[in-house]
Amino acid sequence: MVPGPVRMAAILAATLMGGSARALDGGPAPEPQAAEIATAGCGRGDWAAQVAACSLLLLDRPSDANVETADLHRRRAMALLKLGQLAEAVTDLGEALKGASTSDLYWWRAHTLRRLGRTDEAIRDYTEALRLTPNQPALLSNRCGAQADGLHLDRALEDCNAALTLMPSYADALGNRCFVLFRQGRVAQARRDCDTAIGLVPADPAILSIRAAVLNQMGEKEAALADIDEALRIDPRRADSHVLRAGLLFDRHDAAGVLAAVDAALRLDPRNKEAFLWRANVLNNTGAPDRGIAACDAAIAIDPSYALAYFNRAVGHAVRGERDRALADLDTSLRLDPTYAPAYLNRGIAHRGRGEPAAAIADFDAYLRRQPDGVLALYDRSLAKRDLKDWSGALADVNRALALDPGIALAYQVRAGLYEHFRDGARAEADFARALQLATDATVRAVTLYNRALMWRRRNESVRAIGDFNDALTLRPHWAEALFERSIAYGQKGDVARARADLDRALGLKPDLRDHPRFARARGLADGTLSGIDVPDPEL
Repeated sequence: MVPGPVRMAAILAATLMGGSARALDGGPAPEPQAAEIATAGCGRGDWAAQVAACSLLLLDRPSDANVETADLHRRRAMALLKLGQLAEAVTDLGEALKGASTSDLYWWRAHTLRRLGRTDEAIRDYTEALRLTPNQPALLSNRCGAQADGLHLDRALEDCNAALTLMPSYADALGNRCFVLFRQGRVAQARRDCDTAIGLVPADPAILSIRAAVLNQMGEKEAALADIDEALRIDPRRADSHVLRAGLLFDRHDAAGVLAAVDAALRLDPRNKEAFLWRANVLNNTGAPDRGIAACDAAIAIDPSYALAYFNRAVGHAVRGERDRALADLDTSLRLDPTYAPAYLNRGIAHRGRGEPAAAIADFDAYLRRQPDGVLALYDRSLAKRDLKDWSGALADVNRALALDPGIALAYQVRAGLYEHFRDGARAEADFARALQLATDATVRAVTLYNRALMWRRRNESVRAIGDFNDALTLRPHWAEALFERSIAYGQKGDVARARADLDRALGLKPDLRDHPRFARARGLADGTLSGIDVPDPEL
């Protein structure tokens, strides 16, 4: 029995809402005021001119570290930050710290390192700033945000709690604690913190964006979209808010809206890796996997250790039928992030598609250890167990899947086939009937009819088998396998002419059916050299 229509290996799209929201960075302390340097340009004029003037002055400075040289590096770093040249700014801030080891300079460098995604280095600099100026709520809140970026969630929570102990009404710290609790899955507590923070600063777009992610996780989709729209009304230049909006619109199946939000994000931040992933999700789901793979390639070029990019590129390869490439990307994704459950599910599906049911079961087991009520994994594991002729195990899995979700049409037809194996014909017929009641998709309905036709044919009920094959072929007129199997049913009925016509047409559509295990039987029935009565059919 065929398991159902061909499915791409990514039944699940990657859920990025948790990664698209950002912990807050309240910004460094105000620029430190240093003694004026009696030169024109360094610290005055447009940013490019300031960089040029500071660079000229630094050429004339001695190489040894001192306060004045440090101040020139600091001034040039500020101008470089305004120009978006973050890596160069980090270098200047490092030079400034050699001559003036101040909390403010560590804060600025931490802030810049965080923008570059160099999270662990940012945490070290925040820690150094706190060593020099302890018990600063803003520094604690920012280190909380950096710890959250690095998924050090327990340490992040400690920092946010410490900041709020010092300043209970500190909105940024409440917003960051909301984010940390959200990432820990404690969404009700996260919601309370975000609500409190927004009560303190109603027009803060960063906190509104975090609350949008929380509301989305709670299933309050419209409220989440309202928050993100308000955040973008206040500050339309927040690339991460556009990315969050893309995720919300993806859930509404608004492909055009997702792509527009992604384009807006990438105009503001051409290196926003999550924006590329939302683009890939849409393209993979709308039949453009080549472009989806290209979007993932762009995300990987930005961050070669970005596990979700390899996961989503595997989706594109699966849509194109490239199982080996899909498996390679899923292997990489899991090496980079062994905790990401959907990658185990998709890799299991890919292994089963390659005829490797034991490897598939191992991956489905890994998924179910993380998501015990994963209906799709239970359904697919039942298919893999059936491939290995573990009939009881397959039945147990499909029963559990249907107990969790009684609306899966394909699961009923799989269970019907298992009941057939156990010679429980009444239950098999009931499950096929239920599958057809639920099957609104034409492909699923055609497959259900096809599988029920095989059941009738195995029982030598050729007329009923032909009726179901006819209905399946009405839905999928060029289905070579259905024509091939109907030819056998016609042969069993003794209608040699129709058997021969179906077989010839099936071979015309798919010549390699000559290698089918039942080809000799089909040819004998079509030629009238075999009788179809009481011929055993070994298939499930």
